[in-house]
Amino acid sequence: MKKLLTAILILALLPLASACRERGPNFGELETVKYAHETGYEITLPASWQMERDDPRAVCFLSEDGGVAVNIVTELGGFGFYALPELVTMFLESESLTSNISGLKRDSVPPVSDKKTQYRQVLSGKLPEGDDVYLDVFIYAPMNSVRYYVVFSAGKEDYALNSNLFTQIIKSFELNKTKDEIYSLMNTS
Repeated sequence: MKKLLTAILILALLPLASACRERGPNFGELETVKYAHETGYEITLPASWQMERDDPRAVCFLSEDGGVAVNIVTELGGFGFYALPELVTMFLESESLTSNISGLKRDSVPPVSDKKTQYRQVLSGKLPEGDDVYLDVFIYAPMNSVRYYVVFSAGKEDYALNSNLFTQIIKSFELNKTKDEIYSLMNTS
């Protein structure tokens, strides 16, 4: 579990440059593309975002201006006894996971469509350079032992401008495989 959360945090702290925009983007104003991953999900992202990493369990996209990173990590065969909010608590309490961010704290809990299978938490802190960083963490556990983590990271200005876009992206997240197809992936990994 700690290795998975470490990977999420490392990916989430890709270079974060701020861009100046008058207002945040909206899906209706952007060209979007649907990204499908072999672990059973698809998600709609701005077409201008570039893939930085793609492997069997994790993918990372970076916004065109470099101000926003989104990391999507799949956990197949994970422990089913952790409540979703407990995963965020583990994240906050792990020194090895938070060593690059000082003062990491919970900010808000945006609403989700299904509280039994979804959890979302916004975290904030400071990078070593003194810049503010926000992590918008969405956890989706559609079935036992299967979790998807979507982690947006951005500086203060980019988070303020894009938080509505993050919500729209999260709402686009859906499974594209059956329960049996996803469970069968556990036997092949």
